Amino acid sequence: RRWAYPSHPDQWWIADFTYVWTREGFCYVAFIVDAYSRMILGWVVTTVMDTRMVLMALEHALFSRRRTRMDFTATGIVHHSDAGAQ
Repeated sequence: RRWAYPSHPDQWWIADFTYVWTREGFCYVAFIVDAYSRMILGWVVTTVMDTRMVLMALEHALFSRRRTRMDFTATGIVHHSDAGAQ
């Protein structure tokens, strides 16, 4: 099997999430990572694990990219998630 690797930033964005135990119960952290730079571009912490959680992290990533690079466009970015059972 041949693996492909991104050749530049903002080519592939990877979504994932995890959960963390706190004194108040579990909280969930969703994040968007640039596959080339491995930089976390967007993240969100919530107490409910749902689709909105990942969408909010994606919106945060888009906002932070536009804030730091005025010429940024999301055209051509591949967004990947593992589509797990969660």
